[in-house]
Amino acid sequence: MIRISGVIGSWDADPEEIIYLIGKSNGRLDIEIDSVGGSVIGGIKIANAIRDYIAKGNEVHIIGGAVVASIATYIAMQGTSFTVRDNTTFMIHNAYLPVVGDYNSLRKAADLSEGLSTILAKDYSKKSKINEKEIKALMSEESYYYGMEIKEKGFADEMKDTETDLDKNAAMALTIETLKACNNAIIANENVSFEMVAQMLPSEDEVIPIEAVENQIVEIEEVQNSIPDLTAKQKRERTLNLLKRK
Repeated sequence: MIRISGVIGSWDADPEEIIYLIGKSNGRLDIEIDSVGGSVIGGIKIANAIRDYIAKGNEVHIIGGAVVASIATYIAMQGTSFTVRDNTTFMIHNAYLPVVGDYNSLRKAADLSEGLSTILAKDYSKKSKINEKEIKALMSEESYYYGMEIKEKGFADEMKDTETDLDKNAAMALTIETLKACNNAIIANENVSFEMVAQMLPSEDEVIPIEAVENQIVEIEEVQNSIPDLTAKQKRERTLNLLKRK
């Protein structure tokens, strides 16, 4: 079981660590996602790793936790199956990208964001069987679904009953507040090339090997919440090195 929790691109959900664990797996793989999203770069890389793993003849079964939102939903769509709980909150919206620059940069970023959103919509449509035009409208509205609604919309294959006491309104309020914090972290910490993000996203039926994705990356500043001290960075590096030796 691989768990993806917290903000994707942060210490809690380091894309490189998750990709390494996927590559190290054999046969059926279960992945639990409990995330409001985060780094577009990190999320796409994880999604591509899952697609690549399935292309080798393996099954990947994804289980939704309390929250599966933003780029985390794109990851969830890549599995052989996607199971949610009766207290899972699921949210889709247009691609959210931090932008700094003049009016030319903003126009270019808007076009790329729209293009990315279209590609995301294709996967949502393919999974849910909802036509792409309707999916795009739902994304533009920033649509939330809870529990059984996720399965009824076709985004999930199964739903598990947890007999939770948490109601829909409380769950959504919590998700929205967490998303605000996540978006602030992205603005503060993520510095990406929009062209690079677009290149990393697969076309409708294409599977891009992770090696090819990594070769396309010229330079990516570390996409994660700021690690304030050197000791924490050293701990992270040691953890990754130990994992790679196993």
